[in-house]
Amino acid sequence: MRLEQIEKVLDKLYEDNALGAIEQDRYEQMSQKYSEEYYTLKTELEEPTEQEIRQMREEIEEAKKEKRRAYHRNYARLSQRRDERQDHNPDKGMENRVCQTDRREENKWYLALKEEMKEAEKIRKSVYSILRQEQRER
Repeated sequence: MRLEQIEKVLDKLYEDNALGAIEQDRYEQMSQKYSEEYYTLKTELEEPTEQEIRQMREEIEEAKKEKRRAYHRNYARLSQRRDERQDHNPDKGMENRVCQTDRREENKWYLALKEEMKEAEKIRKSVYSILRQEQRER
């Protein structure tokens, strides 16, 4: 990682300066350059701001809502197809097979939605842990 490299360079510069292996003005020039890069990178890599966390929460909630809406739309569509098949097919054996097929499809959708909700929950928990950590640091 670049931050670690810069830390090593700064340490070496300090040692060289302390041992007189590098001129003072050159040391100050290089030290300033690397320090600026170090703090710029460190700032960029810091944890998200409260606004960014709020935005992440909103995106997570919106994604959850969209997944629920998609699940309900698909469930309604599958239920409607099952009902249409039952209306057009009086054969009970066939009706049971169609219902089983539709139930399997519904279960697939449900399981996919469930996994996506678990992933969204993991993201939410990580955001909350970041917030708790920030509050402890204050």
